[in-house]
Amino acid sequence: MKALPDGTTRVSIDFKLDEKELAGLERLKSLTDLVVHCKLSDKGIATLAKLPALEELGLYDCGEVTDEGLALLTALPKLGVLKLEHAAKVSDAGLAVLAKLPALTELTLESMKQLTDACMAHVAAVPSLEELKLFQVGIGDAAVAKLAGHPKLSNLNLSSLDLGDAALEKLATIPKLS
Repeated sequence: MKALPDGTTRVSIDFKLDEKELAGLERLKSLTDLVVHCKLSDKGIATLAKLPALEELGLYDCGEVTDEGLALLTALPKLGVLKLEHAAKVSDAGLAVLAKLPALTELTLESMKQLTDACMAHVAAVPSLEELKLFQVGIGDAAVAKLAGHPKLSNLNLSSLDLGDAALEKLATIPKLS
């Protein structure tokens, strides 16, 4: 991390990185886009929460991140895109923090089978949400019903979910969905 200039705005990490090495990112105050493909814990999220310009964050293979770690992201007022994959310790209730991210327009939840229909109430409460991608999460028709009438949601990608006709009927009530 020492070789990155202070003006760096995009970083993709696709190798094993310990939390001490990750701390080297703290000095990159102008970093706007970060993709991390390595195991992170809440301590790593605390480091990322010190990047005030961060607008896009992709956390892949983040199985040690908990609800408490996710809550640390509220320190990122510009965070508009959040992608979580394999975050097995994040619960339905932990997603309540999403509504506290004022700039959040795009959310991806992938390979998080522990999530249930209850999580969608928190997702639907994000007023700025325009794009939602759900892949291999444990939700069904009742979850989709909670999105009914969302005022800004215009792009919805549902893959590998157990959905039926009732979900399709509810999707028709989302005004901007094309």
